[in-house]
Amino acid sequence: MRIITQWLLVCSVLMGGVYLFPSSVQIEPLYMVLVLGAVIRVLNATLRPFLLLFTLPFTLFTLGFFILVVNGFVFHLAARWVDGVSYSFTAAFLLALVTAALDSMTQDKKRSSPNVIFHRFGGKPTQTEKDEIEDVPFIEVKAKKE
Repeated sequence: MRIITQWLLVCSVLMGGVYLFPSSVQIEPLYMVLVLGAVIRVLNATLRPFLLLFTLPFTLFTLGFFILVVNGFVFHLAARWVDGVSYSFTAAFLLALVTAALDSMTQDKKRSSPNVIFHRFGGKPTQTEKDEIEDVPFIEVKAKKE
């Protein structure tokens, strides 16, 4: 379900780019937005991790802002591969920026939170504590009184 949501998000950003930047973004048959969105998602899943690894020194030097250039390059490359689509690198960069912002806002917050619970008073966790929380590592923290 998340894949379809991300694909529709990319397609909606592309449609917004067609209407906001009519001189920079041109997609001739309008259904090609769906194809371009699929190509962008495939490139993000396959090529983008290698590009991020290759450009890691630049990313560290620019404190992460170079990732936006990598995202713009992926958009630009996808536009080259799909017929009937043309836009400038600046428009690709802006659309990648909007896509990254929307993708981070729609990310599942439960998956990014740490799954650690601290047991303060020592001893073994009770069975009810283990039953309430599934698939979470349980860490005991014992404190010494001084």
